[in-house]
Amino acid sequence: MIATAATRLVRTGLAATALTAGTVLAAGLGAGPAQAATPQVHPDGFVTQMQCTGESGQITYAPGLWKAAHAQTAALAATLTGCSDAFGGVYSDNGQLSVSLSGSSSKSSGNLSGSFVINWPASSHYNPSVGTATLNIASNTLTLNGTTSSTTGAWEGSYVHAGMLVTAHRGAGTKAHPIKQQTFVNTVPLTVQHNLG
Repeated sequence: MIATAATRLVRTGLAATALTAGTVLAAGLGAGPAQAATPQVHPDGFVTQMQCTGESGQITYAPGLWKAAHAQTAALAATLTGCSDAFGGVYSDNGQLSVSLSGSSSKSSGNLSGSFVINWPASSHYNPSVGTATLNIASNTLTLNGTTSSTTGAWEGSYVHAGMLVTAHRGAGTKAHPIKQQTFVNTVPLTVQHNLG
């Protein structure tokens, strides 16, 4: 029964907070008087639930970026590698990040907002994380910030952050030949953190 409950928590990504230092399991198994008398220390602030050290992919724009800021839609897709979780799980298979965005941007600055889906490595058995995100465009850097929102996804109410460096452009960045696509690699690992207060 306890193992089944723990499995459900892991699949929704809630285990990182629910099973901190094994306190829930110890309570469920009837910890002895000496253990019960020992105060439990819980970390305050942000705790990393999952981190992926590698992130590479492409972002496409329509109608494309040029010198003047204007209405824009964008789709970002990245492969996530080097993922590990709060329990020391290290996953050799890849995850996927997909973000759909809209807003106003020039080729040098702008802010787009929308929604994201993160499909974690299959071997992790975590449900996908979904939520809302903003993407800041500043010359050749992209900064993604988001919040997970799904009650069925991993780590509801957690914060997502990643930084990316643009390595190539498709398009000249002029109105006649706008930038339609950019290729990027990460400069800041994709990280999911939960605020424990």
